[in-house]
Amino acid sequence: MSRPFSAGFAQVLYGLTYKGRPEGTAQFPTSCDLTPARVRTGEPVRGWFRRCVNDVLGGVLERCVVEDNLALFITLGWKSGEQLTYLRCQSLAVQGADLESYYLGADCEEYYLRLDFDATQLGPIFTHPLPHVHAQPHGGARFPLDAPHSGNALIDFVEFTYRSFCHDVWIDWAREVWAEEVRRRAIEDDPFDPIIEAFQANQVNDLLTKYREHLNWMKATWRREKDAMFPLRVGDDHRKLLSYTS
Repeated sequence: MSRPFSAGFAQVLYGLTYKGRPEGTAQFPTSCDLTPARVRTGEPVRGWFRRCVNDVLGGVLERCVVEDNLALFITLGWKSGEQLTYLRCQSLAVQGADLESYYLGADCEEYYLRLDFDATQLGPIFTHPLPHVHAQPHGGARFPLDAPHSGNALIDFVEFTYRSFCHDVWIDWAREVWAEEVRRRAIEDDPFDPIIEAFQANQVNDLLTKYREHLNWMKATWRREKDAMFPLRVGDDHRKLLSYTS
């Protein structure tokens, strides 16, 4: 069994369970029509979120909340071989308030991100990496994921949102996953806390030398755990040939 980033994200994965079907679609939140959930032209992010809660989710804000400050709206499709045919994941994170307060009008920072994978919408040559991330509701620029070679687009994108906006939750997950590796391999001197402290103290030389092997080991451990969370992948050709990455 894999370990999701949190109990909230475990519910997201449960909603996206594809139950061995050879092809199909899935979404989160479940049991609603997410077609109107895309941001309209000129629509402010807060206005979009309020509209989604009121019109798409029947006024039940909790249906899209994954953490107190993080909401997700996900639609995806797949075909045989566990290959994604399309994927859209909209995330809204707020800082300085929770989502309920934000919905009610609290003054806080808002961060909208959207992951898109749609091989039928390529745009001008190499402007739409497959998949890509929007940092604003409309237009460019479109950024490739920070782990473009894994193919595990949904998990990589959600993890990015956790590292960026729910860092304490992500650190707890990373620590627990690494602790299992420490127990399994009977490591005597666990470097996790010293590495965290080295990052906070900007000790670049220590990270590049003293902790180099451990950092690579940790990232590989977390990669395995992430890849066990969700089976559907973006195909190699879409990621490599049709995206401007080597």
